[in-house]
This record gives sequence, C-alpha cells and structure tokens, in this order.
Amino acid sequence: PPAFVTRTAGNVNVRAAGADEGTATKPKRRMKKSTIILLAVFGVLIAGLVIAYFTLLNTVFSERNVVSDYVNAIANGQYAKATKLVDPGVSNNTRALFTDAVAKDPKDRIQQVSVGDITKDTAQGSRKHKVTVTYAVNGVKQSSTLTLEPAGKRFLIFDSWKITTPMIEKRNLSVPAVLDSVLVNGVAVKLAAYNTDGGSGTSYSLPSYPGMLRISAPKSPYWESETVSSGEKVNTSATLELTATEKLRDDILDLAKQKVKECVASSALSKTGCDFSNGSFESYSSSSKAYTDIKRTVTQEPAFDSSDSLDISAGTFRTSRIDVSIHYKYRYDAGDPWWDSDESDSGRLEGWFSVKDGKLSVKFSESDSGYY
Repeated sequence: PPAFVTRTAGNVNVRAAGADEGTATKPKRRMKKSTIILLAVFGVLIAGLVIAYFTLLNTVFSERNVVSDYVNAIANGQYAKATKLVDPGVSNNTRALFTDAVAKDPKDRIQQVSVGDITKDTAQGSRKHKVTVTYAVNGVKQSSTLTLEPAGKRFLIFDSWKITTPMIEKRNLSVPAVLDSVLVNGVAVKLAAYNTDGGSGTSYSLPSYPGMLRISAPKSPYWESETVSSGEKVNTSATLELTATEKLRDDILDLAKQKVKECVASSALSKTGCDFSNGSFESYSSSSKAYTDIKRTVTQEPAFDSSDSLDISAGTFRTSRIDVSIHYKYRYDAGDPWWDSDESDSGRLEGWFSVKDGKLSVKFSESDSGYY
C-alpha cells in the first residue's frame, strides 16, 4: 500500500496508507482506581466474615463454651447463675442450697476443674454429646459427666446447645427427730420439703452442686452439736447428732409436772392420760358403790433417773415413777353414811417432744389433750 511521509522538525515519519490514524496513538483502557479499592474492601470484608463465623462457631456458640460457662459458674460460687444456665431439675421448694451464699467460702467450692473432650453419643440416631468434667472437693478428685443436646439455631446459622444432665448431687442426711431445720454453710434449710420417700422424719435428701457442705444444728438452749461435713465422697450419708442439755431435761420435766398437777386436780373417777393417778375406782363395773370427795396428792414427783429416759435422737422421753395418794368417801346405798377410805396409784409419763421455731412442745402418750 502507498506510504505517507511526513516531516516534523527534521524527523521523517512513515506510516502505511489506509491505517487507522487513532490506532497507534490511543492507550489501553485501565480499571478505575476506585473500583479496585472497592473490590479489595469487599474481599477483606468477606474474609473477615468467614473468619468471624468460624471464630464464633468455635468459641461463643460452641458446645465447649456452653459447658465452660456452666462449670465456671459453679467453680466461682455463682450458684444462682448456674441454676439460670441449666435447670437443676428439682422442685422450687428444695432449692435452698442453690444460692451463692452456700458457696461464699472458696474452700467449699470445686477446684482444679478440667473439662475433657466432647464426644458424640454412639447410640444409633442419637444427637447427644457427652463430656466429663473433673474437679477436686477439699482435695479429693471427683468427676461428673454432662450430656448436651442440640436446641435449635441461634441467629439462623449457629447451632444452639443445652446441658440436659446438670452437675447435681443428692446429699443424704440423718438428723434427730427434734430438728425441723439445719444450717448448711450458714444457710438455714427447712427440712420438711426434703423428706425422703417413706421417711420417718429423720432422713432427708438434699440436692446441691458439688462442693463441701458443712451441716450443723441451729443454735438452741436445748442441745449441743458439732458440725458434720458432706462432699468429699459421692453417695455417702452424713449423720448429725445432738446432745441434750440440762435445760431440755428441766423444761420437759416442768411440762410433765404441769401434766401431773392437772391430773391430781381432778375429782373425777378417771381422767384420760392420767393412768398414774386414776386409782382403782369401780367406775366400769355394775356395782352400786358410790364415791365422793375424791382428793389426790402427789407423793413422788416425776424425774429423769437414767440416761435412757430422754432420747433426743428419737425425740422421746419417759419419766421416773410418779406416786399419788388418793383419799375419798364411798357408800353403797343412798341412805347410808359416807365412809372415808384411801388408796394409792403410780405410773410414768412418756411421750414425744419437738422444738419448732425455738419453742419446745411435748405430747404425752394416751392423752387427748394435745401438746404442752
């Protein structure tokens, strides 16, 4: 093709005829700088979201985090928080030991806590996972196995997990029948709600988190006791024993003497609950013998004459022998004169005693007059 020659300031340029004049001079198109920045920011954002997702998946929303939050709450003495995180599975009226006050002393909490590997339940079709938590109670190693189950989704993308077998222990406790409450780590516990099935009122089962429980009787002028501990061994029973004070013996005797006084004050042929002073009047025979001016006098007051006469563990008592002299008049026919006569009777008073809200109560056997 023909060539064109141009001259510019001493230079000779040759180009082919028919060539696009703009082709040789137009630069290649380049991506805008703002677009490159936008794509870079978008890429960083995507990478950040991916990293954040997997970080949250393995931390905040992980099974291990659920277990750690729960176990740490117990280890730190935050029992109220632990109860909120996982339902302990006991009735509301038996949750006296699920308060922070029970674990206010760090020595009573679990220590040296370690959470093991979380494993899947091997049962076919099971969605449960398990983990073993080891810890020490007063230096003694123990462990609990927790079970977790899926509980839906959180924020639509994260699995939610819940613990279905909480770290709860049942502490068996035997106490004297006279007690209606105990102190556990300084916290008052009313025992009525904790009575075991078929219990006699002296055996109880106290649910609690693992840790040391130091159990004692409430202060009272009627007994002395030492503190017993529970927690170093699982599934063992603790027994709280009391020693009766002289005041308990004296106050029961005072009530017994009051009962005797009421019995001897009666001029009836017989009085329920007063077998020691009723005498041998023929009130239940067909005899026509009549009696009047019946007067009773105590010749020997009740006492406690042996260590077996008052059992604070069973809440029972039995006095020494009570002697009563009885003076009366009798006759057979309405027209006969009254004749003086005397006899005597004796017996013991026995029954049960209890202390509720600090007040002593006594119930005598074979008595319809109730508590004193």
